[in-house]
Amino acid sequence: MESKNIMGFPYEERTLEAFNIIGFTKIVPSGGELYDEVRTDGRWQTLQSMNAADKNIYGAASHDRKCSEGHYRYTLGVRHDKSYTANPLHDALFELRVKKSDWIVFTLNFEQEYGAFWGKNPYAMIKELGYDFNKGVGLHIDVFSESYNGHEMEFWMPVCKK
Repeated sequence: MESKNIMGFPYEERTLEAFNIIGFTKIVPSGGELYDEVRTDGRWQTLQSMNAADKNIYGAASHDRKCSEGHYRYTLGVRHDKSYTANPLHDALFELRVKKSDWIVFTLNFEQEYGAFWGKNPYAMIKELGYDFNKGVGLHIDVFSESYNGHEMEFWMPVCKK
C-alpha cells in the first residue's frame, strides 16, 4: 500500500462502522488534563483490562450541552462491544456513541509532534485532501495502541467528500 502524506504527516483513509466508547470523562479546556491524570493514576491500565480483544485506548473530544465556552468533553475509554468487561471499581463511566463514517487517520508521534500537528490544523489538512469535517459525527478521536509508550498514536478525523 502506497504511503500517503500531507504537511509532513502520514495518513490513510478508512470507513468504520458505528461503535461505542466507554470510559472516564471530564469537561476540560484541554484533553491533556484528563490524559495526564489517567496515565499516572492507574486508570489507563484499568481501561486496558476492560476489553479482552481491543486494548486500544480511545480519547474522544466532543461537545455537549454541559460544555461551557472554550471547553469540551474529553473521554478516555475502550470500545464497548462484546469483548467489554465492566470493572466493578468504576461504575461512573461515561458512554459515547461514534457514528459510522469515513475517516482520515493520521499517524504521529504524540510526544514530539502533537503540538505541531495542531499548529498545521488538521481541519485544513482534510480540506486539502478534498474532504469536510463530518459534523454528523461531530468529534475526533486520539487512538493509543496497547503498546503505546508516549510516542506513536493515531488521530482519527471523521470526514465526508466536499
